[in-house]
Amino acid sequence: MSQNIRSWIDKHSFTLTLQAIWLAYGIYSWTTFPFFLWAWVASWIALVIFLAGRHLISKA
Repeated sequence: MSQNIRSWIDKHSFTLTLQAIWLAYGIYSWTTFPFFLWAWVASWIALVIFLAGRHLISKA
């Protein structure tokens, strides 16, 4: 299991880095322009819903 997680992180390290930068900027600019943080949260919620749906469809 940990090998699968490690492999997934290796394949998506660039995307994860961009997400971390986006989160840091969203927190930094929260007081003046909160859109970035809300967009970051919305993108992760959408990803989780997509992956959960895909998992449920594959089990059916």
